[in-house]
Amino acid sequence: MGRLQRFASGINKNMRYIIIDPKDGVFLGTAQIPETGDYRMLFSANNIYEITKSTAWTSREDAEHYMQKYVKKFCPFSYVVEIDCNEDFADVVDIVKSGYGEFTHDMLDFMPLYSELIH
Repeated sequence: MGRLQRFASGINKNMRYIIIDPKDGVFLGTAQIPETGDYRMLFSANNIYEITKSTAWTSREDAEHYMQKYVKKFCPFSYVVEIDCNEDFADVVDIVKSGYGEFTHDMLDFMPLYSELIH
């Protein structure tokens, strides 16, 4: 069911907004460098912490504001997309289902397999 159909049918599914850069992929969040105390932006193209969820905002305006303030100066082609998601952080599965799988890079590889969870 598409977004327009959901709206027309009255279904209220929570939406989240994430930042994507064509080169660096999905914006995952930030991390502090212990040695310097500086912060570093994390993207799915260089996912050194094996993260499977991305930072998400509840409104497009908040995501756009964050992107303009912090991300655009380093990633001028970044943009905000809408994700069908009920969680505070957008899971890689939700990102792929929303049509942005090409930007997840190796996030799927880091998901625990069901067989790993039961052993």
